[in-house]
Amino acid sequence: MATTMSRMMIRMRTRKMRRIKRYSSFLIVTFLVLSLLPTISKAASYSAKVTASNLAHRKTASTSGTLIQWIPKNTILTVEDYNSSWAKATYNNKIGYLSKTYLSKISTSTPNTGSSTSSSATISGTSGQVTITATSLNVRSGPSVSYSKIGSLKANSVVNVNGQVGNWHQILYNGKIGYISKDYTSAIRTQSQSTPTPTPTPTPTPTPTPTPTPTPTPTPVVSSYQVKITATSLNLRESASTKSKIVSRILFNTVITVTDHNSEWLKTTYNGKTGYVYKIYTGVISPTPAPTPAPTPTPAPVDPTPAPSPAPNPTPADYWVQVKTGASTWPTPAETGTVVLRVSVGDLLKVTPVDSNWVKVRRNGIESYLKISNVQAIELPYLTLNFRTPSTVTAAEINSYIRSYETLNGKVGALHDQGQNIIDVANRSGVNATLLAAMAIHESGFGTSGLAMSKFNVFSQAAYDRQAYDYAYRFTSVGQAIEFQAEKLKRDYLTSGGAYFNGAYLGDKTSGMNVKYASDETWGAKIAVHANKIHAFVASEFANVSPSTIPVEPSKITIPDYSDDFSAINITGTVLTGQNITLSTTRDTATNTVILPAGTVFRILCKYNDNDIKVLYNNKEYYFYGYSNSPKFVINNLVRKVVSYSQTQFIYYEQDIAASTLSSMILKDIIGNSYTVTDNSDFVKPFRN
Repeated sequence: MATTMSRMMIRMRTRKMRRIKRYSSFLIVTFLVLSLLPTISKAASYSAKVTASNLAHRKTASTSGTLIQWIPKNTILTVEDYNSSWAKATYNNKIGYLSKTYLSKISTSTPNTGSSTSSSATISGTSGQVTITATSLNVRSGPSVSYSKIGSLKANSVVNVNGQVGNWHQILYNGKIGYISKDYTSAIRTQSQSTPTPTPTPTPTPTPTPTPTPTPTPTPVVSSYQVKITATSLNLRESASTKSKIVSRILFNTVITVTDHNSEWLKTTYNGKTGYVYKIYTGVISPTPAPTPAPTPTPAPVDPTPAPSPAPNPTPADYWVQVKTGASTWPTPAETGTVVLRVSVGDLLKVTPVDSNWVKVRRNGIESYLKISNVQAIELPYLTLNFRTPSTVTAAEINSYIRSYETLNGKVGALHDQGQNIIDVANRSGVNATLLAAMAIHESGFGTSGLAMSKFNVFSQAAYDRQAYDYAYRFTSVGQAIEFQAEKLKRDYLTSGGAYFNGAYLGDKTSGMNVKYASDETWGAKIAVHANKIHAFVASEFANVSPSTIPVEPSKITIPDYSDDFSAINITGTVLTGQNITLSTTRDTATNTVILPAGTVFRILCKYNDNDIKVLYNNKEYYFYGYSNSPKFVINNLVRKVVSYSQTQFIYYEQDIAASTLSSMILKDIIGNSYTVTDNSDFVKPFRN
């Protein structure tokens, strides 16, 4: 029995030793594998400047990511690379992602020591704000007195610290990386990064020339002082806590008076409301000291240099929004008074930020105010893209976008499957195919407008606002219309010195093609929206691409030879009161001119495609240009049947005014056939000049 028990105990100890050995082997192997893995370190941060007018700050690193806020041009940020296209940054206390295409990295210069060896000092991750305690403190290009001076800071100046190198603070000074000695600063608030960075390895620096140590000046007892808001919009809270109720919002650059403070919060009164603002988003302007103590000798400044001139105060940047709920605009930022405008869902507006609740809208020169809750910010990257920059859009992308409209509306228009045609013309002419397609889609209602269907005019060429159809050019094909448009844009709108050049991009009423091309203030924005839906804008696609320089081909800007002949019927016109018309015996030059005064009646024989009109007056044939900015004549007895999108032409008729009644019209077509029409709702008066 004892022997059996002994054997069992031996077997149990043996199995236990085997398990221990296996576990020990596992630990050793695991340790070796882990030791071979690369060390994972936090991406290095650096300073960068925003180069776009307004840069989208998004929740995720994608153009489809939710928009957090807009960051204005020239804003300096501390960022870290997320991937090759996106960077991560914190702005207004919110973490998000930015397209690196619109960021310009700010590099640190090295000392001019005559050596090619660059500084290898490591910047630690401590940031926050400091106050300058010296009378005047030099800002240097590197972390040593051997580096060149790039400016200076006055006593009591408050600056943001990006990091530290040894005994030096790294700051941003006039858009450049600079360094100031820690010995002459006083920390206000320090904010360490969540991931510690390695302790910097000190590098030898030349022994500086001894500088007299200034005698500290007595610190005045501050009863109140002023600060300027440095955030776009800063919350005023009921108490000194981020969880406290917001009682107001204070806009960028507003100056407030501080009556009390602690290390993180400032107490102030704004618009009659007393509360607290977060100190880190303010900058000190001028302390108001209590009674000044007896004067003491002014110490010598630390490397005294002239104080830099203050930078001009930036103004809030305009941006584009799309209306998400129908609303009204008001004469002041309050829902009182008379409604100025009514805006509908989908409308595009260019607005100026007013505060956290209101934006300013300008339309037709009239300013009004709209609640920000009725709109959402929208990116329009195609709005400022040079129209002559090549595109990688495909015919399938263009055709798919047009077909989606055709399917939804049960119409097949003149642009159906014209994607490759548009791309071929764009490549030959040297214009952007995406923008050319988007313009055709906007101008022709996806190719289903009357002009597109009956005149192949998919760009509304010469479709003047007063009588669009009658004056618009007729083309022999959609392809001819696209070729004409590309070359005409290039000559008149996209080339410096062109007749209507205001910038080679869509733009708005301040600059770009929209200034002269269309009366609609949002014409360019609407086309930019179509373009982004056809082919989503990717900044890297245009990063290293130059605009085309293919010259204009004048032969492709010839107006097709076409006319509406009215010689078989008797159409008359009358010169309007206060006007006159100059007639010529030739179309292209003023020859043997005759002036028709107000009230003169003449016969209209033909209207040409370029809008010249041939008339008969005193039994002689003359010509004049039919369209003018101010109406000069009226056609007495010509009517036109309103076309549906599927018709291939509009039909003109002579109206027998004497025989026509309210219930019927007696008409003659242009070859003299007579008709009686009982429903005159489909007829309009053409050429309303």
